[in-house]
Amino acid sequence: MLATFFALGVSQLRDRTASLARVSLMPVAMTVFSVWGTFSALRTSPQFGLAVVAWLIAALLAFAVLGRGRANAQYDPTRRVFRLPGSVVPLLLVVGIFLVKYVVGVDLAMAPQLVQDTAYVLCVAALYGAFTGAFVGRAARLWRLPLGSPPAGVRLVG
Repeated sequence: MLATFFALGVSQLRDRTASLARVSLMPVAMTVFSVWGTFSALRTSPQFGLAVVAWLIAALLAFAVLGRGRANAQYDPTRRVFRLPGSVVPLLLVVGIFLVKYVVGVDLAMAPQLVQDTAYVLCVAALYGAFTGAFVGRAARLWRLPLGSPPAGVRLVG
């Protein structure tokens, strides 16, 4: 699984073009991975409800920070593709969320009582939420680009 995530992150180091579906795939997949990681690690915790709240707050905060501003990309309305510059950020995010899942798995295998520790539970949930917010926030900047582009075949005069 790490090799797949790593390859996905490495593929984004170089400039490329991608469709809306393609730029949406990673945030959706990483959100599912994050929710799965949170649920699988913390579902038996008495603080699971708090964990869900921490996850949501962290996701919203990261989204608010990273979803603002302009994307460092261009949208071609004729071809309906994004021109994306290469970036190390997706690789770091993918490896980061994988490492959180791995470390939490090792932690809980070695010390299952950690699911009783409120600070641990909230920290894990917030980490997963922050990664989700980061992925979705970065994608949201791209999702707004087509809204500012004229439909295919329409020329703006100005």
